[in-house]
Amino acid sequence: MRSTRHTYPIELSPEQQRFLEGLLHTQATPAHHYVVARVLLLSDQSQGNPTHSDEQIAEMLAISRRTVIRMRQHFCQGGLQRVLAGGYSREHPERRSLDGKGEAQLIQLACSQAPRAISAGRCAC
Repeated sequence: MRSTRHTYPIELSPEQQRFLEGLLHTQATPAHHYVVARVLLLSDQSQGNPTHSDEQIAEMLAISRRTVIRMRQHFCQGGLQRVLAGGYSREHPERRSLDGKGEAQLIQLACSQAPRAISAGRCAC
């Protein structure tokens, strides 16, 4: 097993544990929140050392080890709300290829009617 260079110890309060366990038992929980709840509960060290490594958690939940590390990091740096928010980090906005206007144009193009078939193999180029 690979040793973990990134250590983000998770110590959940009893309130946080109850909240996360509630997410696991609610049908309306978004999939991302469900995965976050599982990762944090399996990483919890409030009762002592965690029983599962990052690799084991990733394998159990069918996600990457890096995703487990990133969720733990977000929890340690910004708390429960930050890790549940997910999405793109405001620290790295350059990761997005399109801005809002470009995205709207792409959606409009994708939803528009396809061009008519060119008859007799002629190209309108």
